[in-house]
Amino acid sequence: MLEILKTIGRGTVHELSRYQTAMPRRREQGASVNEMPYDPNYWYDKLGISYKIASHTLIITARDYFPDSIVDYINAIPPEVNLNIALVINSHDNEMAGFNMLCGALKNVRPYHPITISLTELYFGGCCSLEVEDLPDNVKISNCLSEYTGEEIDPFYGENSFDWWALNCDDDTYRMLLGKLAPVAKKRAHDLRKIAYDFYCSVPESIRRASNDVKCAYAFRWCTQNIPYDTTAIRSDGNLAPGRHDSQDPIMTFRRRTGVCAGRACLLKTLLNNYYMRVPVFLVTGMSGRLPHEWNEFINDKGTSVKYDLSRMTNTSEDDHRDYSLSENHLREKRTPKRLAYRNHG
Repeated sequence: MLEILKTIGRGTVHELSRYQTAMPRRREQGASVNEMPYDPNYWYDKLGISYKIASHTLIITARDYFPDSIVDYINAIPPEVNLNIALVINSHDNEMAGFNMLCGALKNVRPYHPITISLTELYFGGCCSLEVEDLPDNVKISNCLSEYTGEEIDPFYGENSFDWWALNCDDDTYRMLLGKLAPVAKKRAHDLRKIAYDFYCSVPESIRRASNDVKCAYAFRWCTQNIPYDTTAIRSDGNLAPGRHDSQDPIMTFRRRTGVCAGRACLLKTLLNNYYMRVPVFLVTGMSGRLPHEWNEFINDKGTSVKYDLSRMTNTSEDDHRDYSLSENHLREKRTPKRLAYRNHG
């Protein structure tokens, strides 16, 4: 099967990679990169698109969009080859335009093999549109896709820009979107939406009709009273205890009614920055003393930045605005996304 996958494709010449960029191996002292043996399950083409086989999944990764080349390659894979396909796109320029071009190319074919398009590395602006309505039934999108195995894993690994974009979709767009998501991503989107909606229903009508400042103060007070800090999830060095990475996730933080700073900050954002409450709340990372820390920033009705820290720590470093960068006139600018898995924040 490997020989078939390495030689098919229209208009490209596939070569074996002599660099372990996908799965680095520790070299012996004194060995050069060129002396490293290539991974027989990893190769690339002259366009820079890489291909890797892992667990009966073919992972296709491209830093730029080459939809025709990618679709031609997928179509050339014989239908009798038992294979799932994961498409991972890492481009940060014109991301949604490129993603929609890929979706358009896939609409014109009926691929034999199941395809999942990873959204984990993409940035989702507030007004972006996904043209996924007419995707074939065996093509799904997901933000819970491991870049290493191509398999869906526990939902809290998938927290990224897509979470917040989906929370702000109107109900019609959201219902359409659910049908296009892979199972784990669909469950995650549903869980986040339900947390946001249930909280909205519990908020007094007078608060719902009040200013964003009042809404934010109400949600902040609710979190401090109902979601205490999870001291069992953090070691003395500030790193997460083994097996406790889910304490950073807003869904698990809400269910357990406790979490670390990252989980509580993500939960506060979930409760406010959604289709129902519509309050502009963002994630901020930095340091508290010598320990990594995470909190929230709220842009009030006057356009002023206000920090909300559920841990009430003293932040001693330059802020890193995860969702957006903050300019001098308090306008939000597009920011290159970061992978959020394994955040060791206290």
